[in-house]
Amino acid sequence: MIVRVQTASGTKRYTVKATDTLKSLKVQVQKDTAIDAENMPLLEQLLPSMNTRPVTGDEAALESLGLKHGALLILDVSNSAQMSATTTTKEPETKKAVSINERGEIKEDKVKTVVEEDSIDVALHKVDGWISLKDAQEGLCVRETKLDDFIAPWNIEKHEPWKSMNLGHIPFHSWSRQNKELYWTPMRLPANQKNKSSTKDLTRVVQIKSQPYRHIDSIIFEHFEVANNFIQAWVRTGVQQYGVLYGKYVEEEKIPLGIKAVVSAIYTPSNWNPFPTEEVAKVDEFAAKFGLVQVGWIWSQLGASHSKNRDKDQPLRVNELYHMARYQENHPNPWKASNTGKWGSKFVSVIALDNEEGQPHLRGFQLSNQGAQLINENVIKVSQKKPNKFIVARSNERWIYPSIEYFQTTGEESQRRTSLKVAERYLEDDVLPYFIVTCPATTPVTPDPLFTSFSFPATYTKSAEHGTEADVVSQLKAASSSADFFASLNDFHFLLWVSKFLENIDQGSLAEKLIRGVKGETALEEEVKEGLKAIFAPKVTTTTSTSTTPSASSASAPSGDVQTVMDFTGCTHHMATEALSVCGGSVADAVNYVLSAY
Repeated sequence: MIVRVQTASGTKRYTVKATDTLKSLKVQVQKDTAIDAENMPLLEQLLPSMNTRPVTGDEAALESLGLKHGALLILDVSNSAQMSATTTTKEPETKKAVSINERGEIKEDKVKTVVEEDSIDVALHKVDGWISLKDAQEGLCVRETKLDDFIAPWNIEKHEPWKSMNLGHIPFHSWSRQNKELYWTPMRLPANQKNKSSTKDLTRVVQIKSQPYRHIDSIIFEHFEVANNFIQAWVRTGVQQYGVLYGKYVEEEKIPLGIKAVVSAIYTPSNWNPFPTEEVAKVDEFAAKFGLVQVGWIWSQLGASHSKNRDKDQPLRVNELYHMARYQENHPNPWKASNTGKWGSKFVSVIALDNEEGQPHLRGFQLSNQGAQLINENVIKVSQKKPNKFIVARSNERWIYPSIEYFQTTGEESQRRTSLKVAERYLEDDVLPYFIVTCPATTPVTPDPLFTSFSFPATYTKSAEHGTEADVVSQLKAASSSADFFASLNDFHFLLWVSKFLENIDQGSLAEKLIRGVKGETALEEEVKEGLKAIFAPKVTTTTSTSTTPSASSASAPSGDVQTVMDFTGCTHHMATEALSVCGGSVADAVNYVLSAY
């Protein structure tokens, strides 16, 4: 019979005999986990109440202890003597790492890898993933054991309610349960390689296939306004927009073993090409204070109504696929079962388009791991002559490239499959859909966002609106008369703007208190309110002058203010002095003046 044992390392199924003793089962668990299971009690989880009962009697047979096929046992660490002093930590797993050395030789090195997987992956490793047919029919998603009337996690598409969802791709964790060891090999090889036998590791023929799984099963914008602010900036200006998505990865409740990317905020850098790494790194630090990381990127099409030139099923351009590959490579998915310690990426790509009715909407995608590797290893490249075409690389004096094949389906109901070799210079358009992995992008019916205010202007382009000191004062005035001061200031862009400003005038402690207050420390309200008022209220200027000619008073601008503007913007002393003069001495307005002038 089969019993499951849940430990800190996850849940594992054991095939045992009814006459085996409880001690023999504990010995098996100890071998697998390196946990001192022999000296720890076991609890059985009872269904449907989900209560537990102790299972005692190490020398007794499992059958005599009332254990049946499919029983779930939990190793009770809380009632043990913690971890035994003799408990050993599992050594890092030995993997075969593939690399290409300077002489062009492919080498396999046995290395010990210590891979720190994402917290969502660690949590899902502990989930059994098998679904009761009965619970599935009732619309529930209850993790159970492997019995005849249970659904395997990699077969959910064949059963309701997931069959009606037309998923297209199963969750990566479901797929990986059938594919324990994931082995990466390079697709190209330096032509000067000397060790001919090493070419066995080279992928000589790449057969393009659709990816059966996806790393992210859905993208949720926590509130309608998170995405709407980005969309409206695009619609209003007609200028293409770009942004970084900040959020976190959580379990997808509707799909067993699924993961969703929850987006809390969008940040648009001052420019996109070249990408301002240092600027975004500071935003990363700020976002981390709220437990947020980069989960993807978002962009809009050129102009406000050009979707008619895009295919409905595959709306992505070749240059967009190229950028998707680069971003996914820069944000790899840590994975212990891979020989490289990583596999694929959770980084998502969202595009703003207009639909057939001309209404803007969002669509989410990822690039298949195979497609990303083809691009990142330059096996296919964006053509300069035909920007919406990929060029297939051919072997030359520097590199040996693989040939590319793909299947073409023809005949009735597309049942006839023909393997075709890519012989032309350009990759056929029919191949591109194989690279696309869809990730539905939506907003919740009942939002519960991390940031509850969306009134502060966000910077989207150099010519579009951006926050100023007057905007800060306006929001502070509204918050002061609000019943909940901190909730009124709980705006990602407001907090980011104010935090940067306060840190530049050596008021970082006030910035930290503001963030702590927004996160729930209401006792700080009066202190923060008075501190912000003292800094911003006296500096509000009513000047309407837009002259760019320095006035006589520019020479008397305080040197400290000039230095602050220079530090914040990287401009010259002359530019900082001029900006302060034009803006009536307001440091914040001077900073914005300089940034908008660049």
